[in-house]
Amino acid sequence: QFAFDLAQVAPADMALGCHWAATHPASRFTQHCIVSRCLPDGFASLTGREWTLWRAGAQPLKRTIADAAEYRTVLGECFALPLSLAEVVRLPLGY
Repeated sequence: QFAFDLAQVAPADMALGCHWAATHPASRFTQHCIVSRCLPDGFASLTGREWTLWRAGAQPLKRTIADAAEYRTVLGECFALPLSLAEVVRLPLGY
């Protein structure tokens, strides 16, 4: 669970948290390919090969990406990330 307030956070604390998330072996960001995007009417996420789309007032849509070509299409169409097929093939997605 998360809590938010208006307390000031020291830049050094932010830097340390960002460094840990980006480099520590136990961080999910070093263990998985993760993409997320806020949309005008919802949110999209891609963790490994699991794609989920949440829209206001609807059940989430979920699917497993079958191959590198489909992964490339989802990255381009849903996340506006135009990777080449060669770049997608190099991602550690376990195809």
